[in-house]
Amino acid sequence: MKDGHSYVWIKTDLDKPLPQEQIVEIEKAVQDYLALPEIQEKIHDDEYTIEFLLKNGKSFVEITNQ
Repeated sequence: MKDGHSYVWIKTDLDKPLPQEQIVEIEKAVQDYLALPEIQEKIHDDEYTIEFLLKNGKSFVEITNQ
């Protein structure tokens, strides 16, 4: 957490980004999960950034509520 903002980095074993349609599916799945009432109870209005990283550490998906 930095300045009231939570950061999560999810490292993958991927060498290159997924096709765009799969990225959209990942983003939707994460947003659907974060919208669940039991999750909203915990995170309230907290700011967050979630990044999926390639094997080399480069981000290929970023989800944030800023």
